[in-house]
Amino acid sequence: MSSPRSVVELLRVIEPSQLIDASLLRSIKPELLGSANGQQPVPSAAKVLVKKKLVTPYQARQLLKGRHRGFYIGKNKILDLLGTGGMGKVFLAEQITMQRMVAVKLITPRTGQQQQSEAVARFTREARSVASLSHPNIVQAVDFDCDDGFPFIVMEYIDVAAQVERFGPLSVSQAADYICQAAAGLGHAHQNGFVHRDVKPGNFLVDPRGRLKVLDLGFGRA
Repeated sequence: MSSPRSVVELLRVIEPSQLIDASLLRSIKPELLGSANGQQPVPSAAKVLVKKKLVTPYQARQLLKGRHRGFYIGKNKILDLLGTGGMGKVFLAEQITMQRMVAVKLITPRTGQQQQSEAVARFTREARSVASLSHPNIVQAVDFDCDDGFPFIVMEYIDVAAQVERFGPLSVSQAADYICQAAAGLGHAHQNGFVHRDVKPGNFLVDPRGRLKVLDLGFGRA
């Protein structure tokens, strides 16, 4: 679907997206259309939805591109794109059944059947590897499933930005403590036959309790 050129077209994109309840969408339709004979700029209408917290900024951007699919992966509602990597994309999502924030990693489609099969097999091994590593200093996988033939991993989510804003730069003693925690997590992985293939500060997160978590899911057999 092409980008909506009017608010009416935007509403047609929103309706099948399942982001906003149909009755609620009808109730705010007059406000979205505006007073200028329904000629309110489409981006302005999207901003209204974001301001009312009916959609996230990421969801609004997708709707403005005419996209009405891809807002749900399994039972997880996609809220934002956290990052991309060689294997796939990582999204911030709401795990609807548990009503909590999670990180969802979805494999990126490959060109060619063989490449896709190999990527799926590797992604599946990765998910099982992470699930087998239960340690307080390793990001935990909480679910693994497939959506429309594409496997995905659901992991615990840590709001790094909030922690940086709250605590600011690290002291020397804090940095030393985090190094010890990282070593404990990596040591546990190695003891279970795995090595992390991309150890770097960017793959360490700290939760609100001050506990460091190793992530990236880049584990390979030792």
